Amino acid sequence: MDDEIRKLVLKGKGGKIRDLLLTKDQVELVKKVARSGTMRATLLSHLQGISLQSASGRLKRLYEAGYLDRADTSSPSGGIEYFYTVKKLTVSRFEHKIDTYINDNITPLIINNEEGVKMDASELIQPDMIETENGQWWDSFGNNEKEISAKLFVRACKKAESWTVTEKQLNNEDSSGSYWHNGLFDNKLITDNGNGTFTANHPFIAHCFGKFPAKT
Repeated sequence: MDDEIRKLVLKGKGGKIRDLLLTKDQVELVKKVARSGTMRATLLSHLQGISLQSASGRLKRLYEAGYLDRADTSSPSGGIEYFYTVKKLTVSRFEHKIDTYINDNITPLIINNEEGVKMDASELIQPDMIETENGQWWDSFGNNEKEISAKLFVRACKKAESWTVTEKQLNNEDSSGSYWHNGLFDNKLITDNGNGTFTANHPFIAHCFGKFPAKT
């Protein structure tokens, strides 16, 4: 490999090689995208605690250097939002084994990272990354009652700073003082732990984040 690089330098390709070099932080970002399966600037902004502009610039630079692919889609605000993925060549370079299931083509649900450890959405997405204060969650869970229950559940999680909450915490979020799950517990979106606590599962977390990401 070193000899191949030297040959390119002698052929006057040193500048091109320099353009392909990555900093340690950029390598870590490529690995993060590879582990996640897909990445957008809003999610990276949340994960790294940086501005949306900075997150967008970091992803764009890796795209322009040929390490990431991207696809665009219309954002809720009417603009264009980019979704970045790691090129197959790059994934092979880092020898990542990634098994990703995508919900709504946005959020990874199951990930095998380079250590072979399975991660899920609860490790990537925190409750405060989901919008729960403004408006109704229309057209998200099939009916109005379930959508209200989902929003109240996430709101309780935000206050608890955890994806596991108690029955009391849920009741406190319902104006009636008694929380009704309205079917959320029936299809494994949320697990009843049997001890008065309830845990959101990764399909629920990914779906909520994909539909209602908090504004940065």
